Amino acid sequence: MRPAAAGFIAAALCAASFADVGPGEPPPRSHAARVPAPAETPVRIAARGGPLIIEVALIPEPGSGPCGEAPAGQREYFEEAGDCLRIGASMIRLQPIAPGGGPGGHRYDRGLANYREVVRGVLQAAPAIILDVDLDGAAHEAVEWARRNGRIELCAPRGRRTLLTPVGGGSPIDTMRRVIAGGGHIRIGLRETRAWPYRGRPTNLDYLRQAVSIARSMNRPIATPEQARRMLGLKPLAPLYAVPSAESVVAGERLFLDVVAQPTASAVKGYAVVVAPDGKKYSVTGKGRVVPGVVPFSVDPEGIRHVCCRTVIDTTVTPAMPGGGYTIYLALVPLRSPARAGNALAAAKAEVTVGRGAAR
Repeated sequence: MRPAAAGFIAAALCAASFADVGPGEPPPRSHAARVPAPAETPVRIAARGGPLIIEVALIPEPGSGPCGEAPAGQREYFEEAGDCLRIGASMIRLQPIAPGGGPGGHRYDRGLANYREVVRGVLQAAPAIILDVDLDGAAHEAVEWARRNGRIELCAPRGRRTLLTPVGGGSPIDTMRRVIAGGGHIRIGLRETRAWPYRGRPTNLDYLRQAVSIARSMNRPIATPEQARRMLGLKPLAPLYAVPSAESVVAGERLFLDVVAQPTASAVKGYAVVVAPDGKKYSVTGKGRVVPGVVPFSVDPEGIRHVCCRTVIDTTVTPAMPGGGYTIYLALVPLRSPARAGNALAAAKAEVTVGRGAAR
């Protein structure tokens, strides 16, 4: 294999197991200016009534006043995301909360590296949750990465406001009762809390528990993430996602491939196979080497226990790299089965074009 081609698929973060590994941080780029969020896909509820869909906005939107009851940092944010799923939320309005911060004050980092970290942390805490990601003002690279990330939902704000009624404001409990009784669906976020009828100031989890209690008192079931996906017309949750940093790159630019894999009940082997422009196949091994043919890069004899968010490929394009289209195939295959497409428990692919020219 030519060194230039090998450099394209060299994986800096490969390990011998599909363990939970956080994504790396990309270097700064000259065109990383903040840009508006992409046009988002509207969603439609199949019908009013039925199971109650609850979305939770864990922290205030940027520009809102301080809120001491919201998660103060990333660790608390991830823990609360897991609690939301366990209590009854099917969706989370994901904000790119930055590390650090303190009670009543929140820092936001809308760069690509932080979006990747927050998505990873939330998915590990709440594996099945629907991620409704806020990309307003995000870095260009973050917006492009989100567009290619099938695990992220870009729900149109206008559609969401119509379909999910916010229950903040002066009478949150009354709003909950009215919307739930009328067959609607709700979005919970800390707003004005003076009308909270109990002692102390409420948290998101207090609002969520109250909504679940009201729904049950009205014999209305709570939607699971799977049910909410069907009701909203979203694609079912896939077992494996391949998320490239770009669809086309040139010399001097960085390219990485993130993988999101759902847990498996049985032992599996993981494959990352690159088909070069000349049709030859190369595999990334668990030690980061690139070899001809099809060989596994991970072996998990006990299966994948938790959602895996991992960077499989991380490299910089060199001028000597062969130009053209590369296809990267990912697959999870039963441990004792041969590596054939028909044996795959899950599969995904990404296509990347290496072009000529200087870095943008």
